[in-house]
Amino acid sequence: MDSSLYPIERLYEAIRDDEAKAARNKGGSSRRIRASEAGNCARQIFYRISGHRAAPRSSTSVMLGVGGDADHDVTRQMLGHYGIEVRQVSHNEDGSVDELLMDAVEFDCELPDGTTERVTFSSRADGEIDVPEGVALLEIKGMSYWPFKYLKDAVKKGPEATLAHLHKKHRRYLYQVEITMRIFGYDRVYFVFKDRSFGTLLGHLYERDDELWAQIRREMGLVWKAVREGEPPRPLIEGSSDCSWCPYHYLCHGAMKREQQGKEPAVLYPERGE
Repeated sequence: MDSSLYPIERLYEAIRDDEAKAARNKGGSSRRIRASEAGNCARQIFYRISGHRAAPRSSTSVMLGVGGDADHDVTRQMLGHYGIEVRQVSHNEDGSVDELLMDAVEFDCELPDGTTERVTFSSRADGEIDVPEGVALLEIKGMSYWPFKYLKDAVKKGPEATLAHLHKKHRRYLYQVEITMRIFGYDRVYFVFKDRSFGTLLGHLYERDDELWAQIRREMGLVWKAVREGEPPRPLIEGSSDCSWCPYHYLCHGAMKREQQGKEPAVLYPERGE
């Protein structure tokens, strides 16, 4: 590491080096669809399961991941401190929390043509919590200022407006919890949304939706079939800014040109200047 750099510059340089090294050394990927990725672009899921090398995470992505872990731990600690029990987790001496609800389960997924794919889904839940309706899974989501503000505006209008907003703006959250509920056998999820700017918390109870679950199985069944046949599926998200965050962006954009030139993905080898 360059000792002439200031501390924050050294930090970002170290993150870039670590992420590039991790990308180059990455082995095969698990052949399962993670609940947290089910709402992503179909091609992104396809590339990961098929074993393609993901580009190094950006420094921003790394920081967001660390912040997300902190949001989860702080929220559960605060709930516990004020006597609201969160089960299915263990609290460590360093303040971190281990999640105990982890599993992978196979489900039959019927495709539009009537055929069926046997798909493996995996998930890890943030915990279990009591609500007036009974026991619920806990799902914590840290959000930046503007998404949280728009969600808060919907919450003020009531549960129906909140659910409609989640379907429109945060559908991947619903995909995640629908899968997680099925894996662990729950009927409801209690969302806790945390504003990363001011620490404000919002709660919303979500009941399982059989129609949405059927749609998820259809979509993920098509991805699974594509993986089995080796043919990238059509993206579920087209023309979205999500592409800029995708670790497989380089496979969808400019891949043919690089292949013709005999080049490896330049994003994995920044020091070459390609």
